[in-house]
Amino acid sequence: MQPALTVALILFLALTPIPALIPAQHQAVAALAGVGLWLSALLLAATLGHARTGAARRAVLASGLVALLACLALPAGWVLPRFLLAAFGLLALGRCLDLALRPHQLSVGRRLCFWVALFDLRRLAPCRAGLDGRELRWGAVHLGLGLAALAAILALPPELPTAQALTARGLLGAALIYALVETIQSTLLLGYRGLGLTVPRINDDPIRATTLAEFWGRRWNRVVGGWLRDYLFWPVARRGQPGLGLAAAFAGSAALHF
Repeated sequence: MQPALTVALILFLALTPIPALIPAQHQAVAALAGVGLWLSALLLAATLGHARTGAARRAVLASGLVALLACLALPAGWVLPRFLLAAFGLLALGRCLDLALRPHQLSVGRRLCFWVALFDLRRLAPCRAGLDGRELRWGAVHLGLGLAALAAILALPPELPTAQALTARGLLGAALIYALVETIQSTLLLGYRGLGLTVPRINDDPIRATTLAEFWGRRWNRVVGGWLRDYLFWPVARRGQPGLGLAAAFAGSAALHF
């Protein structure tokens, strides 16, 4: 057994029961244990990710599931840290599916980076380093949109009727999330371009979509969309049940959002 695999396995087995044993009042310790469990699950998956046996693949997928559930070790009141760890846990689970079910030539270090990177590092391509003016403008526009949406949310009068307040906050919140995602993506893409690298976009200008099918199927969050298509829709559709495959993809999407 490789030394890295031995260390990862020991860490994983040692940390797995700890969150359940920590008293509720020791919130900081529980949070550290949850993050440690997430990291040890990724390390274990990365060291096993080169193996092609069925047992190794199942272990990789189990590690990804543990990484997803590690957020539950954080205190319930820590909403934002729980959300962030859950988001990276979901990313790790999807990457585990990718590397367990598809051939690859990534080293342990690159597998670790792949599990936490928002972009698909297997599709990195060299390009001329420099500043992408279009990406810079796109990011600046969405940064302005996000700040405007946040200012509008904070400026909502408290005397608004409940129905109107919920509607306004919902619409402005959606605009804020959309703008935040696009701003983060543009910032990261600009960084990669500055290093002389290009990566596929996660979102493909979703604001330009003309139909819901185009928005959900081609433009918004193409990483998760690809997982739902490859691992839920197509396996069922190939058996002559495209409608059932579509239902499975929607059920998977609902479960991930839950």
